[in-house]
Amino acid sequence: TVQIRQGDINVTIISPNNQTIGNAANGVSQWQGQLPNSGDYIVEISAPNQSGYVINIEVS
Repeated sequence: TVQIRQGDINVTIISPNNQTIGNAANGVSQWQGQLPNSGDYIVEISAPNQSGYVINIEVS
């Protein structure tokens, strides 16, 4: 689960084979799903303006 708690940011979850598997942004501030592969995932955070942010990431 990735949840945007504060800030104007976009979060993209990228799998080990470079496929985007999820997004969270201001309109949809949470992504929850099953990670399809083992390996290293990337959580990419971007913002339209310089901004502070708070996110929660939970893996279970």
